[in-house]
Amino acid sequence: MLYPVRFQLGMGKSIFNKAEKNGVKLELNLASGIVFGLLKPYIIKYQYPNTNDVKKEAYNSLVHNDYNQIIGSAGPLYGWENLKIRPGLNGRFSLIAEFGENRKFKTMLETGFLLEVYSKKIELIEGSNQDWFFRSVFAVLYFGKNRNY
Repeated sequence: MLYPVRFQLGMGKSIFNKAEKNGVKLELNLASGIVFGLLKPYIIKYQYPNTNDVKKEAYNSLVHNDYNQIIGSAGPLYGWENLKIRPGLNGRFSLIAEFGENRKFKTMLETGFLLEVYSKKIELIEGSNQDWFFRSVFAVLYFGKNRNY
C-alpha cells in the first residue's frame, strides 16, 4: 500500500473577482514539491486449509492462492515494520470557486488533478503492475468563518 506524504509550494492567481452580491470568485492554483511514498505490505488474515489457524501475513499470490481462505484485511496498523520509503516529485493544478454573499463565512469548492513521479517503480499490491507515475483527480469543499472580517 502507498501512503504519499507531500510537501508543496505554490501560487494562486485570481481569474474573476467576486461581485458585490451573489458573485463567484475563481482562482487558479499551481503547486509542486517533493513527495515521500511510504510503502508497506498489504497484510491479510488468512486461514490455512484443514486448520483453524488464522495468520496475519503480507499478501503473496504464490502462498495465498485460495481466495476462499482469505478472511479479509488485517487493518491499517499491521505491516509498518516493513516500511519502505520512495522519494519523488509531485505537481498539483486546481481551480477554486468561492461562493456566497455572506462575508463572515466562506464556502469554496476546489477541483483539480495531482501528478506524482517516484524514483523507482512501485508495486501497489503484490502481483499488480508496477509504475512510477501516478495521477489522480480531486474535489475539496471548504467552509468556515472568515478571520479577516
